[in-house]
Amino acid sequence: MRRGTLEANTLMRRVSGFEMVVVYASLLGLFFTLVFWRNRLELWVVGLCSLGMMLPFALAIPNVGTLYRLRFGPLLLLVALGITGFIRWRSLRR
Repeated sequence: MRRGTLEANTLMRRVSGFEMVVVYASLLGLFFTLVFWRNRLELWVVGLCSLGMMLPFALAIPNVGTLYRLRFGPLLLLVALGITGFIRWRSLRR
C-alpha cells in the first residue's frame, strides 16, 4: 500500500491491495461453504481441482508476480465458493 515511483504505480498498488483483502475475506467464507455443502461432490471436485492447479505453481515458481498471475484463475473459483458461503450464511441468519 506504499506510494510507487509513479502515480499510476501508486494507484495499482492500492487497487491490488484492496483486491487481495477481498480475496482473503472471501476465502474465510470458504469455511462456511465447506460446512454447508460438505456432502456435495461438486464442491470437492471444484475445490480439489483448483488446489491441484495452484499447488505446483506455488512450489515451483519463486517469482511472486508470476505466481500471482498464474494462480489467479484457479483462485477465483475458490473465491466464488467463498462468496457463495457468505451468501448462504447470511440467508440462514435471516
